Amino acid sequence: MKFSIDRIDQEKAVLEDETGARLVVEVSVLPPGAREGSVLTKTDGVFTLVPEEEMRRRKRLFRRLRRLKGDNRQT
Repeated sequence: MKFSIDRIDQEKAVLEDETGARLVVEVSVLPPGAREGSVLTKTDGVFTLVPEEEMRRRKRLFRRLRRLKGDNRQT
């Protein structure tokens, strides 16, 4: 299952899974470099960054934002 980091507050991070369910974890369990918007997987209790998925999601959101603004150029 994949999670995205919704927000980081002090020592806690709020993760959202693919169903929209939220999970609150200690920041200390996140991998180095994790930030709001990062995509993670969890295997054997260890979170790992998935940069390829994060980039796909960011590109999709960027295209959606451009369409909303009326810019229909192809990317």
